[in-house]
Amino acid sequence: MSERYLWDRSGPPDPLMRQLEQTLAPLAGKPVGPMPFAFSSRRSFVMRLRAPFAASAAVLAFFAWQSLLASRPQSAWLVIAASGNAHVNKSPLRGAAKVGINEWLETGADGRVELRVGQIGSVAVEPSSRMRVMRSESQQQRMELAVGEISAVIFAPPRLFVVQTPSATAVDLGCAYRLKMAPDGSGELSVTAGWVALERRGAEVYVPSGAACRIRPHAGPGVPWFRDASEEFRDAVRRWDAVGADQNAATSADATNHASEVSLRAFEDLIRSAVRRDTLTLWHLLGDASSAQRDRILTRIAEIASPRGGAAIRESREALLHGDAAAMSALRAALRQDW
Repeated sequence: MSERYLWDRSGPPDPLMRQLEQTLAPLAGKPVGPMPFAFSSRRSFVMRLRAPFAASAAVLAFFAWQSLLASRPQSAWLVIAASGNAHVNKSPLRGAAKVGINEWLETGADGRVELRVGQIGSVAVEPSSRMRVMRSESQQQRMELAVGEISAVIFAPPRLFVVQTPSATAVDLGCAYRLKMAPDGSGELSVTAGWVALERRGAEVYVPSGAACRIRPHAGPGVPWFRDASEEFRDAVRRWDAVGADQNAATSADATNHASEVSLRAFEDLIRSAVRRDTLTLWHLLGDASSAQRDRILTRIAEIASPRGGAAIRESREALLHGDAAAMSALRAALRQDW
């Protein structure tokens, strides 16, 4: 598209710009008659009058432009080589190429590439990674990360970008994050902006900016924790997550009993060392805890949370003890100011 068209409409227009103009046409203002009174600095007054409307129109135009871009059908993602070796469907990547549906992108031990996810963001793919594009439509952009590490930066409505892994699915809620997966199906999600939901078999874990969450083979997401939490608390989270994975893989009664003992010690350490921001982890513990443990978790949350969180527990304690979905959602909303 010619830049002259944007300034004075003298250059050839881009078809998408013409479509944008047609979309915004109903919002155009109508001419008015002469002003019934004069101003000593008429031009200055008009410019001041136009300024806020021009700013609003610019914002509106930007979002309309983004909407039109997102609605364009996308059958492949652009991949750009950054360094080292990479292959698209077994063919060496030279410069830039397209990755189509169900085509595999693999980076070597020194390979790094950038993926353009339709019109909504980008994904940096680190060395020794293997991924494929599963879906590329305006309603959803989905990829699979079999092994390796990616860093995603997405500017889109929630749940438009999805990354599937062998052990959990990462659903973007408008954010930036790093996700790495090992060959055994274990991994870790670390969020740097916004939120990500980790899902497996109907369960959902919410990970906000500044927090991380382990992904366990055969067990899915663990509980999220803030990376700046105390070392004692982070160690207790690690042990709790490990027990969850061990219990899913246990093949004998002795192994199950040992896992239960370790779980109890990790639980006690979590409760004792938690501070206000750690209510993110405690809230997620409610889903896997026994009735007695739920009671202790709620008591601890009420002790360390902001007044709004404590009030939510007092109002719905019985419902929370029984895992009522509406009460759990209300408590999460009340605690979010602490996260």
